[in-house]
Parts: sequence; C-alpha cells; structure tokens
Amino acid sequence: MYRIRNDTPLKDIPGPWFASCSPLYRFWYAVCRSNYHHDLTNLHRKYGNIVRIAPNEVSIWDPEVVSEIYSHGDQTYPKCDMYDIALPNGYFNLAVERNIPVHAAGRRAIAKDYSMTATLKNEQYFDAVINDFVTALDKNFAQTGKKCNFTVWSEYFTYDMITDLVFGESFGFCKAARDVEGGLRDLRQMLNLSPFLSYLPWIWPITQMEIIKKSGMKYYARCIQREITKRVDQGNFSGRNDLLQGLFDSRYQDGHALPLGEITNHAYIFILAAPDTASVALRNIIINLCRTPAVYKELMESLVNLNTAKPTWNDLSKIPLLMAVVKETLRLHPPAGFSLPRAVPTGGRTVCDKFLPENTTVGMSAWCVHANKEFWGEDTLEFKPERWMDPTQAYKLERYGMTFGQGSRACLGKNIALVQLVKVTAQILLNFEFGLLNEEKIKEVFLLLVVVDGLDVWFKRRPGGPLDDTVGTEKTPLSTFV
Repeated sequence: MYRIRNDTPLKDIPGPWFASCSPLYRFWYAVCRSNYHHDLTNLHRKYGNIVRIAPNEVSIWDPEVVSEIYSHGDQTYPKCDMYDIALPNGYFNLAVERNIPVHAAGRRAIAKDYSMTATLKNEQYFDAVINDFVTALDKNFAQTGKKCNFTVWSEYFTYDMITDLVFGESFGFCKAARDVEGGLRDLRQMLNLSPFLSYLPWIWPITQMEIIKKSGMKYYARCIQREITKRVDQGNFSGRNDLLQGLFDSRYQDGHALPLGEITNHAYIFILAAPDTASVALRNIIINLCRTPAVYKELMESLVNLNTAKPTWNDLSKIPLLMAVVKETLRLHPPAGFSLPRAVPTGGRTVCDKFLPENTTVGMSAWCVHANKEFWGEDTLEFKPERWMDPTQAYKLERYGMTFGQGSRACLGKNIALVQLVKVTAQILLNFEFGLLNEEKIKEVFLLLVVVDGLDVWFKRRPGGPLDDTVGTEKTPLSTFV
C-alpha cells in the first residue's frame, strides 16, 4: 500500500488515505452507500479543488477547469478504460469510443438530426406522446383519486417518447398503464448493476452468464433488434423521418453508410441514456414546483396568459420562467452523478497546480461542480430559476455548467431532452393541480445516474383547464387521495 500511495506524482494530491491506496474506497462510496454524488462533493469541501479518490484517479470541482478537460478537437482528454466494457460488439459506439478522430467522424455523421431545427420538425410527435401521458394521468389518477407513483409514470412517459422518436411508434406504456413485458423492470435491474460494472469491471464476465443475461437489456435488445430488422425488411412503413431512419440515411464524410452494427449501437444508446435521464429530470421538476409555491403560481399565470390549450414550442419560448425552471432543475439535480472520467493525454498535464502524469484518470462531477460556492456563490444549492433570466449569469451557467457535459462529447440529445421537458411540464401545469404525497419517502439513489425514488403525487383536474372542456367538470376532494 505504501508504494501504491507514494510511488507516483499523485502522492501530494490531498484526499482520504485509504482512497490513495485502494479502489475499494471509491467502490464503498459509489456502490455500497449509494450516495456517491454527495460524498464526492463533501470530499471537495474538505480537501479543495482537486482530490485523490483512487490510486490513479483524481476528482476536480473547479468550474474553470471544465474547458481544459472537456474541450473540443485534438486538445480534449480521451475517455479512459472504464468505458471499454460497454456494448463490445466491434462496431463504432458513440458513447464509449476512445479514439478522438474516430469519435469526431462518427458523431459528425449523425449530428444533423439532433439540432434544434431538426428536433422541432417532430414537434407534433412530441405532442402526441404527451397527450397520451396526460390522458393516462387523468384517467388513472385525476378522475379516480388514486395516488400516482410518479417514479414509475415518469418512466412510462419518457420511454414512450424515445421509442416513438426512434422507431416511429411508442411501446405504449402510458396507454397500457403498465410495464409492458417487464421492460422497465429489466432496465432497472441493469441500472442497479451499472456501478458494479464501472467500479469493479472485472465482474463483466459474470454478467455474460445466461442466468444474468435473462434480465437487464435482454428485453430491449430483442425489441431494438426487432425494430431494426423490420426496417431493413419492410422499409420505412410509417413514412416518418424518425431517428432510426436518420441513421439509415446518414453518411460519413467519404459517403459510406453506417454499418448495421453501428446503427444498432446508436439505437441501444438512445434507449439506454435518454429516457432515464429525462424521467429523473421530470420528477425533480415536479418536486421543485411543489416546494416553491411562488414559482408555481407565477409560471401558472404565464401559461394561462398564453390563452391556448396546446401551446407550441414557439409559444412556450415566450415564457422565460418555464425554460428557467427546467434548466435550474437540471443544474441542481443533474441526472449523471458520477465524475465523467477521462485519461490525461500523453506527456501529462498540470491541473489545479498539480502535475498529473499521462493516463491518470481525471473527472468532474456535475453535482460537485455545481455545488462549488466559491465560484457560484452562497446560494448555489438553492432553487432559483431567476438566475437563468439574468443574461450575465445565464452565460456563466452555460459556459461552466456540466448538466449535459461539455466539449466534443456533450450530450447529443440535449435538444430532445429540453423540448420534451418544457412541453410536458407545460401540459401538466395546464391540465392539473398536483402535489406531493408521503414526501418523507422521496430519496436519491446513486446508480451512476442519480435516481429519484419514492415519488408519490396526487393529481386533480385544474378548474378551467383543457380537461374541463372535454372530459367533464367533476372535482375530486383532496382528502380522497391515499
């Protein structure tokens, strides 16, 4: 242990003694305590801008270092070997590719379909899935007086949304009002396993045992392969320019099409990454609105003043507070809880006045970066959407914030996430009054993502809202919500 700790330039970087000797320290906090996002932040409060969290890994929380580690082009730090275990099928994988030029070429080949302009061409399909969600909330909860397990229902919505955008039709969780074929259960099992795979990668062969493979991604692997095979055999029967069709139509700079294995990898990433992050964000939006009645009231008034039951993105963009609520929620509760790990490039780098030799793992967690009071101010942990409505503050937040990552590997689906969150938040507010139940049961769980569990919500139709005009005017007393 003495040699592991001291025979390295990292020996002078502060941090817990055991962390510098063994990766088991990080494993204990990340997996056993399930509170890594806060534990890591507390380490920075104790030790400062740079902390040694494993024998060959450091964490940084100084926002001004973001542009050093997560830059564009050849200057960026490549991803480290932690990513090597994901989807190892031999084809390009946007999420885990470590070669910088290869990643840049692969991302460039598909990026056109993820601009805001391209995203808004599909606005009618966002509206259709949101309508299914609102209808289901009304039928199952607002009209019955039953409490809504919003942890589950937010997942129904976001998985319906991403499958609709990718495959041209949703998998129908909202309409069925249940976990279709146990798909979400299987995905949660895989999510529960993800910290083990990330921090104890040698267990990967165990996950390939047939008894383990019966859970996790097996359901979605089958569904994704089915949809891709259908598209190959039958063509684009819906006629929609969905994301899958975009992948088939994409070309590399030299004109060659994406191999089928690469298209499959992209589809896996869409289904894995987009829905869980968006559903966690939606849960936190509901929590923040319920806990800040003044913001709830002001936002409600702004939406009513639009005088339309189905506002478009253009309509909603005229309400700066709505976008601010979504962005502030994502800032305070970024879905990814781990420090996005990178490898220090050849020759080493000096970061936060400490020399880091090449291949040192270095990362920054959005939870840590956004909690740095010395940079952001004493109120950085408070929910204050108004900070996004000040142009100077908003620029600083966009420039140094890490909600969607930064640089060449920033989240490709950022626009999709923002559009669905803004539009669904508006529709929930316009159609329902709502509040939290059993608030003491709400908890955060670190599973690489920071999952919010135990969120129960009551819904009733909003007097004068769209549902009053089309479904009925009866109201359910709040006392009946159990």
